[in-house]
Amino acid sequence: PRSTLFPYTTLFRSRYTGKGATIAIVMTGSSPTMLADANRFFSSHGLAGFTPGQFTVNAPATVASSCSGGGPGGLDVNRLEEAIDVESAHITAPAAHVIYTAADCSSNWFGGMQDLLDAATRVVDQHLAHEVSGSFSDDENACSPADAAARALAFEQGAIEGIGFDLASGDGGADINPPDQNLPFVSFPSSSSWITAVGRTTLEIGRN
Repeated sequence: PRSTLFPYTTLFRSRYTGKGATIAIVMTGSSPTMLADANRFFSSHGLAGFTPGQFTVNAPATVASSCSGGGPGGLDVNRLEEAIDVESAHITAPAAHVIYTAADCSSNWFGGMQDLLDAATRVVDQHLAHEVSGSFSDDENACSPADAAARALAFEQGAIEGIGFDLASGDGGADINPPDQNLPFVSFPSSSSWITAVGRTTLEIGRN
């Protein structure tokens, strides 16, 4: 129904269009059909899609092979979240350039976090964007002090260059996540002082 598009059309009428800005989206994997998928989504909702050159991909040469297997960290798992991030960025800032900055897909948590750090560092080292959006975080206790320090350096360099990092506060905030996690935890790297943590929205609304 047309009425369900109210939030989209309202954002597209805003005078804050993101003109002149570049948004980098950091995520593991890289769907080869992302641009076509996004424009098909926008077209089906009566919205303007990406103009030629407005959406680009920055990815390591190994991303296709490292993410080809699906499963945890694989391309198939991340394709939906990649689409949500790319399309939401364009809906929020329709005149901004969006650069999807892909990370390799590691088979384990520690490797995956390193891959994401490598992608974030590319944004900083090459000054690819003004703003970085990333939908990744985990228990900060799982990150060693050395790893945390390495990430802090990258994020601090971004802040000095005027690059803002907006990362996920976590799927559960400081909630527990049984059976894997039975104690409240703070999500990292969004807990870093160089990061703006963006909280989740819950639909758990009821009488109580």
